[in-house]
Amino acid sequence: MRLLCTFVLLLLTSVVSAAPIKVAVFEGDGVGKSCTNLITTLDNSSKIQFKVSRITTVDILAGKLDEFDVLIHPGGSGSKQGNDLGEDGRQQVRQFVNQGGGFLGVCAGAYLATNDRS
Repeated sequence: MRLLCTFVLLLLTSVVSAAPIKVAVFEGDGVGKSCTNLITTLDNSSKIQFKVSRITTVDILAGKLDEFDVLIHPGGSGSKQGNDLGEDGRQQVRQFVNQGGGFLGVCAGAYLATNDRS
C-alpha cells in the first residue's frame, strides 16, 4: 500500500509541476516480452508525461537509480530477475525505495518485491 501511495504521490507531483516522471524499466534476465508494450504505453501517454529509460543491473550497481523517480520491474521471471540483480543489486533497489523512490512490480516484478531471497 505504501508503494502504491508513493507512486500516486509521484504522479500528482508531476502533474502539478508539469515535470515528467523519470521512470526506469528494468531490463535483464527474467524480463518478459511485455516489457516493450509497457514502455510503449508509458511513452504514448497523453495525460501524464513520462521520461522512460531502460536500466540494467550494471546501471543499478553504478548508482544510476538516483536519476529516477520510479523503478518498474516488469513481468517475466521474478527469480531470474532477482538472480540477475544479485544481493548487491537487490540492496540498491531496497535503498532506493527506502529513500522515497517509487517501485512498481508487474507480475514477476511484484513477486520479486515480496519474496525473501535469503
